[in-house]
Parts: sequence; C-alpha cells; structure tokens
Amino acid sequence: MAKKYQHRAHVSVRKKQEEEKKLAKRRAFYAKYKKQLTYGSIALVALIVIISVLCYFFAAPAGSLNKVQLGKIPENAIVRNLGNSSSPRYYIFGSMDQPEGYTVREDYSTLSAPEQNFSFTAESEENPIQSVYVTGVKERKGADMAAEVAASSLYTSISEVKTAEIAGHTVNYLFCQGNPKEEEPDLFYSVLVMYVDTVQDSCILVNCSSAYVAETEIPTEEAMMAAAEDIFACLKLP
Repeated sequence: MAKKYQHRAHVSVRKKQEEEKKLAKRRAFYAKYKKQLTYGSIALVALIVIISVLCYFFAAPAGSLNKVQLGKIPENAIVRNLGNSSSPRYYIFGSMDQPEGYTVREDYSTLSAPEQNFSFTAESEENPIQSVYVTGVKERKGADMAAEVAASSLYTSISEVKTAEIAGHTVNYLFCQGNPKEEEPDLFYSVLVMYVDTVQDSCILVNCSSAYVAETEIPTEEAMMAAAEDIFACLKLP
C-alpha cells in the first residue's frame, strides 16, 4: 500500500504564522493590561525626572558644594572652584570673620561669584597691620607657596620661610619689606605673607601689610606678628 504524505507549509510560511501568533499574543496582553502599563510608564518617567532633579541639586563630588548648598554659602566662607567653568567643583576652604578694629573692603575681590575672598582695612592708623587680604590658593600647600615667594623678587627684602603657631593655626610665613611706589621712593612698608593648609591639598593666604611709611618707621616682624594674633583668631578651618 502506497504511503500518504502530509503536505507541510514552506518554512517561510511557518515562520510568518509563528510571528503572527506572537504578535496576536502581545496585542492581547497589551489590551488586557493597557491601563496598568500606561500608569507604569508614567511612573517610570516621573521617577527618572525626580532622580535627575535630585542629582542636579544634591549630587556633587565628595566634599564639594552642591546646587542647594551654593545658594546658602555663609557670608564669611572662603570659597574656591577646584574644577573649571564647564564642570565646577566648589569647596569651602574655611571661614574668615571680620577682625575687631577693621572694616570690610566691599569693593575688592579678585574672584567671581560664588567664589569668595576678603579684604579688610584697619580703622586706626596706629595698627601695625593696615590691610589684610584673605583668599584660598587652589591645590598648593602652604610650605610650597612660601618657598615660591622666598625665591621670587616680589619685595626688596624677603626673609627665609618660617613656621609659627598663631591662634591655634600652623602658619608658614615670610616677613618682607618693599617700596614699590616709584613716585614715592622714600616710603616703605612691611608685609607678612602667611599660609595655612586646608582641604583638598590647598591652602589659605593671609596677607598682612603695613602702611607706607618712612624706612625708620617700618613695623618690625615682632610687632606685625603680635597684631596677626587677633586676625588669625577670626580664621576657622573646616
């Protein structure tokens, strides 16, 4: 007896039929759970938006300020950007209160907001330190900065680098003298160039200058250092 053969569809036809069955199942599943899937998609999008917003306002490299904190920077905070303009990383190096007997020089700053530095002027002409400038020095240790100044020709007279404890701070400093005004060559001044180490391998510069006076009236290192005690008492590190 001859065998009977069952006709089978071509493989391409079978594949097409299988795909149609799968598509029909997916359509049925979507139709059945359409509402749940829609709500789930909305919730997922909302969650992504919330996470993005939270990251924008609260995420920041370790120790740096986030968007929320940048809007609440204390007025006395010394702030520097250790990143760049396109990817900033703002850090608080410390804080500097207004020293007693000094006024804030509001019109003087070498930085752009939200970075902050400070300048003060003495109220009394008898004060050995007539002006104080405080700023953060990015990614440089105090000893290195002091050595750089010692090797420079910024002043007519520069001491060796010294270290002292001032109001609880370890300070690398130099005692310098100069007469930079060509129109007044008989006037001189003294300056303490002082550095205190802080966060992120950086330091704070506290530059204390006397008035321009006759050479015989230049404040001594001892007098300047004594006056610096009250200034450094206003400096706080993180």
